[in-house]
Amino acid sequence: MQKKPIFNDEFQVKSTGLGVHIAYDPKFKQILCPARYRQEIVIAEQESKKIRHIDIKPLSKQRFPHSLELHPDGKHYVVTTNDGLLGFERGTHKLVRELCFDDIPLQTHSHFAIYHS
Repeated sequence: MQKKPIFNDEFQVKSTGLGVHIAYDPKFKQILCPARYRQEIVIAEQESKKIRHIDIKPLSKQRFPHSLELHPDGKHYVVTTNDGLLGFERGTHKLVRELCFDDIPLQTHSHFAIYHS
């Protein structure tokens, strides 16, 4: 039985599954996925196949990530949580406080899209 590759050229910008949005960052060749119950962002490196975990627990309240979108500025991505938005720098995955919004009552489940012209 032949193994299917984890990544291929058919993987596009956004996919949904089990109610969680994931995103492919073509600039850094990474798949970004919010891991709700572990309270982290999982980063899968396309070329090396390495997996990184960005812990969001220390960022403030108890946050559960739901959705993730690449920001139209080309430099950041934004994650919805149960109580707000978190902004991160693409590639480094450093928190960008200017893109964060706290205490937005998004309840227990949220998805979003960023549109630009």
